[in-house]
Amino acid sequence: MRNAYMHRDVMVCEEVCQYTFLVRPAGILILWDSLFMSADTSLYFGDQEEMGLGLRMATAIAVKSGQGGRILDSEGRKNEKGTWGKTAAWCDYSGWVDKTFVGVSIMPHPDNVRPCWWHTRDYGFMTANPFGRAAFRAGPTSKVTIRKTEPFHLSYGILIHASANERDVDLSAAYQDYLDVLRQMRTETSEGGQR
Repeated sequence: MRNAYMHRDVMVCEEVCQYTFLVRPAGILILWDSLFMSADTSLYFGDQEEMGLGLRMATAIAVKSGQGGRILDSEGRKNEKGTWGKTAAWCDYSGWVDKTFVGVSIMPHPDNVRPCWWHTRDYGFMTANPFGRAAFRAGPTSKVTIRKTEPFHLSYGILIHASANERDVDLSAAYQDYLDVLRQMRTETSEGGQR
C-alpha cells in the first residue's frame, strides 16, 4: 500500500507499507513494515505525543469501563499510570468481551530508530511512539531527519490474541516468538540473496 503525505498540492513524502499476517501460537501476528521516502526534499519527524503506531480499543476492554480491562507492558507495569511515557519492548491492552479474554499487543521492531515511549490511556488508547522524547518528559526535544533519497524504516509486530482466561496469555513468550519470526525472515532473505 502506498500513502502520500501532502502539504497543499505538494507531496512531502511517500510511505510504502507492507503487511504480513501470520498465525502464531499466541494468536494472529501482523508484521507492519513502513518505508518512508522523499525524492525532492529532506523532512523530519518532530517531537509530538500523538505520533507512531496507535490503536483504539473496543469500549468493553478499556480500563475505565470497569469490566476488567488492563494495560500491561514488558516490565510488568500496569495501566495508564504505570505505562504512560515509559519505554518497553512491548505493551498490551486486553480485557473481557463476553466470556473471552481478548487483546492487542504492539511490539516495536528492535531495529527501529529508537525504543518507543508508550502513549497509553485508560479510556482505550495505546500508541508506540519513537519520536516524542520531550512530549513524554524523557529528555530534550527530538527531531528525526529523513534526508532526501535516503529511505527510513519503521516496523512493528501487532499480536491479536484471545483466550478463555487471562492466565493462558504468555505475552513474554509471544514477544520471543515475534523475535524468532524476525530472525527467520532475515535468514531467508539473506539466503535468497545469495542464490
